[in-house]
Amino acid sequence: MRTVRWLLLVSMLGCVAPTAETELLERVQKERACTADKLKVTYLGASAYRVEGCGPPETFICVSYQGWVCTREGAGQSSRRVLGMVATLAARSAAEVPAPAPQVQVPEPPVPVPYIYIPPPPPPPTF
Repeated sequence: MRTVRWLLLVSMLGCVAPTAETELLERVQKERACTADKLKVTYLGASAYRVEGCGPPETFICVSYQGWVCTREGAGQSSRRVLGMVATLAARSAAEVPAPAPQVQVPEPPVPVPYIYIPPPPPPPTF
């Protein structure tokens, strides 16, 4: 029974996380005013995807960084631009991280005073 619950949870999480293909489909649908059933996204390897349908085929380079960053490959745009965009996003998110709390200085423990044994006085003499 545990296995079934675990598989159900994993499959539900898989549906929530967007992939590069779904991000590209949404983007190209908006750009080309086209429906998803007329588009085809093909993974080419090395983060490259080819989109065909409702216009000329195009190649995109997609990198996962806090969501998918996809850039059209070709004419003035390349994977260097995607990597530059990722570096910019990383710098921006690093700038938004609050500074660490100042370190607390712990005082030195007091130096123990050496123990000096003082014996009790001798008993008084008896007469």
